[in-house]
Amino acid sequence: MRPSFPKNLDTNCTCEHAGKKGFTLLELLLVLVIFSLAVALVSPYVAGGLSSTRLKTTAKKMTAALNYARNRSLRERQNYYVDAQRDSIVISAKGGAPRKEIAIPEGLSMKTEYNSVIVFYPGGGSNGGVFELGESSKKPVYAIRVEPATGAVTVSRF
Repeated sequence: MRPSFPKNLDTNCTCEHAGKKGFTLLELLLVLVIFSLAVALVSPYVAGGLSSTRLKTTAKKMTAALNYARNRSLRERQNYYVDAQRDSIVISAKGGAPRKEIAIPEGLSMKTEYNSVIVFYPGGGSNGGVFELGESSKKPVYAIRVEPATGAVTVSRF
């Protein structure tokens, strides 16, 4: 059985659009210009979002590392030291090799207030301190505080 086609699909059509397929060069260029403008307007927001995500992730890693040092100090009944260096924090037990190191990614900066070395004591306390974390060229965004009496670690945004 042979399929039947509607009469308006006749291949012998002589109308003005018969045989024309695709888009004109002008239409393609217009679409490319609109797409380029959209990408140019959106990309700074995406890049800023990636930077803030990296900053937030680093703050969480530092908080986890400080809590690690506090918990190890309580469990092992010995002092644990968190040494804030220029581009990392290093955690070690008294007189021991470094147990953990958290690198500060390029483009971010860390400053310390009060102490550059925080000591967690076996009783749960610490000598306290504050780490300020932000982008290198801007003000700090996060403050990571270690309470002296309890050794508790908290994070807050400026």
